[in-house]
Amino acid sequence: MIIFMSNIICISNKELCQDDFIKRLVTISHTSVSRIVLREKQLSADDYKTLAIQLVEQHDDLLMNKLVLHTFYDVALELGIKAIHM
Repeated sequence: MIIFMSNIICISNKELCQDDFIKRLVTISHTSVSRIVLREKQLSADDYKTLAIQLVEQHDDLLMNKLVLHTFYDVALELGIKAIHM
């Protein structure tokens, strides 16, 4: 049996997404990417937290297992996200 482990990491940029951003991230989470870094540098801390909460509310296990928050470690701790990119 061959097990394929992807080393592909998706880095988000909401400004480049022309359709529903959250649905796009959920769709990407169902591919072979290993991680999805929510790297929305243009957002304030409050707006970033709101977006992260919207993702958590999707209750999609694949997305939650692959999601990495960027910079806002306090948001990651509060939402139970286990990975942070600094």
